[in-house]
Amino acid sequence: MTSLPPDITEAIPFPLTAGGAQAQSAFPADGRFDISIGSLGFLLRPTAQDPYLRASEQAAKQRVDTAPEAGEQSLSSWWLRSQTSWHRGAGIDWYEPGSEEGTAYRFHNSHNVDVWTPGEIKLLPKLVNSLATGVAAYGSTVRVSGSNLATIGYGNKLLIPPSTVETLTSGLATKPAVNGDSIYVGHEDAVSRASVTSGTVSKIRDTTGVARCWWVKSRLLAAVGPTIYWVDTTTSTGTLGAAGADDTLWTHPYPDWTWTDSTPTGDSSLLGGHSASQGSIYSMTVAEEAGVVEFTTPAESATLPPGELLTCMGAYLNLHLVLGTTRGVRVGVIGDSGRIQYGQVTVETEEPVRDVTFSDRFAYLPVTRALADGTSGLVRIDLSEPIPDSTLYAWAWDMSSGTAAEATSVVLYGESFSPALITDLNLQVPGAYAEEGWIEMGRVRYGTTEPKNFRLLRVNGDLNGGSVRVAAITEGNEASLITYAPTSGIGGESAINLPQQRPYGDMAFRLYLTPGDSTSPLVEDFAVKALPAVRKARLYQFPLSCFSTETDRYGNEVGYEGAAYDRLTELEELESTARPVLVKDRRTGEAFVGVIESMEFSNTAAPERGRSNFGGTLTVTMRRM
Repeated sequence: MTSLPPDITEAIPFPLTAGGAQAQSAFPADGRFDISIGSLGFLLRPTAQDPYLRASEQAAKQRVDTAPEAGEQSLSSWWLRSQTSWHRGAGIDWYEPGSEEGTAYRFHNSHNVDVWTPGEIKLLPKLVNSLATGVAAYGSTVRVSGSNLATIGYGNKLLIPPSTVETLTSGLATKPAVNGDSIYVGHEDAVSRASVTSGTVSKIRDTTGVARCWWVKSRLLAAVGPTIYWVDTTTSTGTLGAAGADDTLWTHPYPDWTWTDSTPTGDSSLLGGHSASQGSIYSMTVAEEAGVVEFTTPAESATLPPGELLTCMGAYLNLHLVLGTTRGVRVGVIGDSGRIQYGQVTVETEEPVRDVTFSDRFAYLPVTRALADGTSGLVRIDLSEPIPDSTLYAWAWDMSSGTAAEATSVVLYGESFSPALITDLNLQVPGAYAEEGWIEMGRVRYGTTEPKNFRLLRVNGDLNGGSVRVAAITEGNEASLITYAPTSGIGGESAINLPQQRPYGDMAFRLYLTPGDSTSPLVEDFAVKALPAVRKARLYQFPLSCFSTETDRYGNEVGYEGAAYDRLTELEELESTARPVLVKDRRTGEAFVGVIESMEFSNTAAPERGRSNFGGTLTVTMRRM
């Protein structure tokens, strides 16, 4: 039978010196020896002082507690991740409060929950449709000064509180402007004034197009196309901009320019608008000398990125400027003379944001089909809570309308200044809460992508007759873990049992809140514990015979003078380069690829009679890969 020729195409595992080649020939990696490392064979020589050992290397590294929550990463075995507040809002993917300050007290997403009290999650109030029977959907809303009533312009009609509906002389109404009990509405071919006291509507100006109105610094501004006018409200006749009736303040050089909003600041008035592809903000100062009002020519204060159009804006405490755009919401800072410095998009939306109002430290803006369930509603931004190391501010989705109808406006109503969302006219129900709400935490990975065994969770709070359900989200799949109900109570640790109980690199958790009869459950803190599930490295300690001449497993003498040194230096080269080699143990039949972790050579014989006597016990520790 003809044997196959040897395969000489494979590279040898390490460079050969002359001594190395001779050592491999005398001590080959074959069945004559107990252990082979690469191309060298060795006999085992275990003793009580130098035994054969197998051990596992510690996989979990020691961690320093740097997170704001007490106890993070400080336990001897468990890995802990806890959260005691959510008041910095939504928008994170990973929750790493110790290493990334911008994730502290934040979460990924939510629906129908109030996170704005530090250390507390609860349900938001319930919204109901408050439209009068037979009245069409509303378009925009303002709060009437000196009362708790809202005034809404929609279609070509105007609803005057409490129930009067007046038809405008023509066309679709734009957003109303309010001065005391007078309501000014721009619409097609006219500007009209409504009286809350009498419930009547009368035209005060004709226009040559669709008009928009704003009451700014005790004056009525109106815009038609690219031109801004000051309207003298003491007269009620004529055409907007006609000589002797109104002052034409400025016409934008772009003929396709549309003015969309105006808001006052401490020492100026801001005007915002856009062309087909560019949005900008202009500042204009107002002065009055000897009874004559003087307006400066508007100067450009800020320009939005190309393709992003300004749809609304509002100034808060002469410090912050909140911008609604076709991309979402930006928050800027107002400087002297209307100078504006704005940051990155705080909230991104698919649909334009069309209105903004303020209450306490919050800005409320209506968003269309932007909430987690695809409905329209509100987004709330906490202007007192900037996110560290960014130009963002804390935000979260607020109340939902329950429908996908376009959200066009938001207004504060009632003595409590509650926000009313305008899709139809959705008002808060006193003492009633949303039927269900949820919050999804940032994904927990403990600062490493290695797999972990997520074992225990804990939720503390007060059910108040309601319930809290916890679900885990892994690799896009959601699985319920536990429900805290009034019969079981809340608190204590619970096991994390998943349909596929295996290690995961990360895990997110979603808490569902369901109200009691008239109260909302409260969640005060949340924690999860895990153990590292990294495959531990196996270490093998081989006590090997390393002499120049030895007797193999079959009683044959092998070797040559200097073979011990040659074998030792070849292994030292492997250790220095950390090159993986094949290791075989013929006692157990094991074979694996490993690297030399450490070596120690012990020689106790002195040279004599011309012989070096260089030989002894070589202890090699291999790390299995």
